[in-house]
Amino acid sequence: MAEKALASTTSAQYKTPDEWKGPLRSAWIVGRSFVLRTGRWAEETKESPPFRNTIASWWGYRGLLWADIHDKLADLVAYRDPPEFLIIHLGGNDLVSVGRKNVYEEICASLSGISHTWRDTEIYFSSILPRRKWQGAISYKTVDISRRKLNRGLEKYCLVKCFRFMKHPFITLGDPDVFHKDGTQLLEQGMEYFFREISSTLATRGCK
Repeated sequence: MAEKALASTTSAQYKTPDEWKGPLRSAWIVGRSFVLRTGRWAEETKESPPFRNTIASWWGYRGLLWADIHDKLADLVAYRDPPEFLIIHLGGNDLVSVGRKNVYEEICASLSGISHTWRDTEIYFSSILPRRKWQGAISYKTVDISRRKLNRGLEKYCLVKCFRFMKHPFITLGDPDVFHKDGTQLLEQGMEYFFREISSTLATRGCK
């Protein structure tokens, strides 16, 4: 099980403008530490488009592994109702330590379990992003190949099980403005790409 690294217990929320009428829906984005930083960036920069008819809460945890996701979700629903939309961005930290096949099985089992428990929640899996560095990896290329295979497998699984698979085509290693020098965290441009992909997805799904 993962080291219990520092975890934020607060969320950054980006609220729907008053001029947008209709029922408000809730969306949780849960995952790595940069998830929370992206939410804070969205809250601080008023240039980014908001989520239509949706209040988004960003929950990011440093060093989070997939084995911890159920405990985190249980903590979140202890004092609030499950959201209409759940986006999970997690799994990259497990690739080196757990291995692709084991991660795949864990993610599939978890998504099915969450769906069974939260029957009114629409579940999205946010694809695992590339990194310039993979901590503990002997070969970067080997891990990146595993990452791509895992994403392809999960995309097929989500299609079969009626979950949503979210891609991030603009976050690439070839863009020098996307990644921090540590090779894993996103710079402001990368956070904007991440935010806009989630925003556009919820704008089309959350306004029904």
